[in-house]
Amino acid sequence: MDVLILVVLYDVDVLSSETIKSLMIHLDNKSSVINKKILVFNNGPSKVSVDYNCFEAFDEKNFILENNINNVPLSILYNDVISRYKCDRYAILDHDSVVSEDYIAQLNDESYDICVPRIKSLSDDIIYYPFSDNKIITVDSTLNAKNCYSIGSGLLISKRVIEKLFTTYNNVFDECYALYGVDVTFFKRINKIRDQDIKIICRGELLHSLSRIDAVENKFRQMERALDYGITARRYPSLRRSFGLMREVFTKFFGFRFHQLKYTLVGFLLGAHPRVIKWKRSDEKK
Repeated sequence: MDVLILVVLYDVDVLSSETIKSLMIHLDNKSSVINKKILVFNNGPSKVSVDYNCFEAFDEKNFILENNINNVPLSILYNDVISRYKCDRYAILDHDSVVSEDYIAQLNDESYDICVPRIKSLSDDIIYYPFSDNKIITVDSTLNAKNCYSIGSGLLISKRVIEKLFTTYNNVFDECYALYGVDVTFFKRINKIRDQDIKIICRGELLHSLSRIDAVENKFRQMERALDYGITARRYPSLRRSFGLMREVFTKFFGFRFHQLKYTLVGFLLGAHPRVIKWKRSDEKK
């Protein structure tokens, strides 16, 4: 089975990435995952180079570094990688995840369509994801495709489910999102095609730096979350979400949070992240 492991870097060197360091421990040349490629995609803001230690730990011909310092929207980045590298299994990882041996073991398992590991926060050692049937999953389980979701880092996707998503949506990830919302809307899409016998399991564990737990909610994160909220209200409408949007607008207006209100409305009116729109326009000019 051919496996592609995608590690997306942003503002970090290759060997400073917790993900790369943990992969070097659990996924070296002696690993049982034979037909593997490791693609390190540097998404900016400046170029990085490969350290000899990486080639020593991994097979050089199967270790690929791509530099793109333009901060590609994640949905477009993921879809592009999936279209260019034809594999049986894809693993998506951020640069700040610590993989475990039991997570790596799932790369060889052909019994599932999607595997999501338990996500434990680096700061407090508590499991926060995945969710299924409105509860956090803390043990190995088969998940309900109707209402499960997790974060993007650690996601394992089979070629079979990719083909099903292509048939319905013509791509895997919703390219109206740039950062927040890319992972959640992936699971919304899975929910829509759940009658096609999609098997989702929770196995393995990742330590991860969770922005909502570990990071300060600065203006940038507030803006991104507001955009995500507005885009989702537009693209995935429901009565509950419509009421939620009205409540969000009133709460932010009367709470004098005009910065967040602005981006909630921008997201709703555009129906896509401004950075995605800008990226696609520049791409059309090439």
